[in-house]
Amino acid sequence: MFDLEQAITDWKSGFENVESMTGEHLQELEAHLRDNILNLTDSGLSEDEAFLVATKRLGHPVALEQEYAKVNGSLIWRKRVLWMLCGYVGVGACGAFLAGLGSVGAGVAALSGFSGTATGLLSIAVLSAGWAILLALIYRSATGRNGRQTSDHVSLKWCIGLVVVMIVGNSMGLLARLFHFKLVEPPALGESYVWIGPGGSLVHFAVVVACAAMMYLLSRPTRQSLVSAA
Repeated sequence: MFDLEQAITDWKSGFENVESMTGEHLQELEAHLRDNILNLTDSGLSEDEAFLVATKRLGHPVALEQEYAKVNGSLIWRKRVLWMLCGYVGVGACGAFLAGLGSVGAGVAALSGFSGTATGLLSIAVLSAGWAILLALIYRSATGRNGRQTSDHVSLKWCIGLVVVMIVGNSMGLLARLFHFKLVEPPALGESYVWIGPGGSLVHFAVVVACAAMMYLLSRPTRQSLVSAA
């Protein structure tokens, strides 16, 4: 049996990743679709027939995307710049926090009597584990939206939260390094930083590679949906 609401939901999912459309645009299209369906059913068509005719009148999703892109070209770039800035601030805040955790781990290891090599390796391990967990959570969140529309707005609470995370991370790192410098003998301190410097660079390189791989994996469904829609 034909389910009109499910059919409309499936139709809307075709616009899920359209950059040139906002949630308001999609609501407006849905309102037009429902009005057309109502008019067509009043004229004697069944719901499934009315749905097919109404969607045909509105146009193919790819064609609608192109039309909205012509009108809302600035909106697309504004969204991209917005999310690039969010990514930059978010990565900076998370990097500062994880680096702070790594410094705390090195300080705890030094206080426990571990060698300089051990403290350096522990700091790298904490940093690596933190980034691995964070990237896994981001990927899971990005692939587990279950068709929910991505918000066009950035919450002020999230912005404030990122700033707080960055301040806390930098403070943790600074305090941990100060204690580390005061409590550890210079030879052991130098030995630990021989590992922390190159190791941290390798971890950040791995993070960049992982982010590039995630970008590719997350972009594939969009390409496939456009091809299948065409």
